[in-house]
Amino acid sequence: MTVSEGAGIIQVEGAGRFERAVIETVQRVADEFGVRTSADVKVEDGGALEVVLTARLRSAFARFLAPASEKVWQWGNVRPDLPIRRRRTMMYVPGNSPNMLLRAHLFRPDALIFDLEDSVPLARKDEARALVREVLSFPNEDASCEFSVRINGMDTEFWLEDLKAVADAAAGNPRLTSVRLPKAETPEMVRQLDEILLQLELERDLEPGYFDVFCLLESAAAVRRAYDIASEPRVSGITIGGEDLAADLRTSRSPEGTELEWIRRMVLVAGRAAGVDVIDTAYPMVHDLDGLRVNAEAGRQLGFDGKSVLHPSQIPVVHEVYTPSPEELAKAKAVVSAAEEAERLGKGAVAVDGRMVDAPVVRRARRILDMAGEAGK
Repeated sequence: MTVSEGAGIIQVEGAGRFERAVIETVQRVADEFGVRTSADVKVEDGGALEVVLTARLRSAFARFLAPASEKVWQWGNVRPDLPIRRRRTMMYVPGNSPNMLLRAHLFRPDALIFDLEDSVPLARKDEARALVREVLSFPNEDASCEFSVRINGMDTEFWLEDLKAVADAAAGNPRLTSVRLPKAETPEMVRQLDEILLQLELERDLEPGYFDVFCLLESAAAVRRAYDIASEPRVSGITIGGEDLAADLRTSRSPEGTELEWIRRMVLVAGRAAGVDVIDTAYPMVHDLDGLRVNAEAGRQLGFDGKSVLHPSQIPVVHEVYTPSPEELAKAKAVVSAAEEAERLGKGAVAVDGRMVDAPVVRRARRILDMAGEAGK
């Protein structure tokens, strides 16, 4: 399908009996952007829903109208207007629990994930969606945490209505900036979500790219594609969905976590290569705080940015593990100070406590200082 510049002639190929509907959608979206007679548009019709076609057209026109504005496409972890996010703990909150939705921020997690997926029975999806929308539509002045919503999977009938509710709520709540996508299987799935989000952002006068996406990898196939999924521009972080992944691997969760040990490492490497946050999977034995500490310490040693949590009692343990100790902080300050002094004096190398300090050591020290600075807020 082509819209010819100036003449406004539209040619459709492969649309069949939907030709008129496709033409009308192109005309409507082009009129919204005022480019109906000033641009060439090519569309390969593969039978997409009208909402998907509309989103893709709006995305294309947005790019066309602002080719020099990189900020439209700077999403997730590369958005310059967002501070470094502290995601030591990201706690799930059932979307059909009014008490928890209203009180969960009092436990001081770094992020809250209002869940519309696994924790909500099928018969109560609509009720939970409406409840989450209402709770999130108004800023909570007492809350300093990040708000996110886990929508239902894109293989269900619920996900699009979930996104609309999230977009409605975000118009009144500047802390709601993230969508958690369960069962993220392919980069193409993330791109489809991206297109719908852009449409919703434009419709609600939100900045294009306002929402970032946090992907849950819950199958062996998704883990194999972890880097490609994490590299999508709107993605700001990835994590493992431990229960679903264990089932897909034909095993079960254990206190030791040996069944996911190799996968945790693989996903961490993929996320680091893509430059996004990587959050360790939740520890399912919610009353075993000693086991949680061991598991969280192993995760931090591997290099995770934080951990998903299922219960408020887990928050203090994980925060303690992922907050630099006074000893770590003192050492990091010494390393950075020595490196800055060496640079000032034009020296190529420096030693701290008898150990040579090179660029990777300095980067690690700066990261510890960043973590401590965020933790002190």
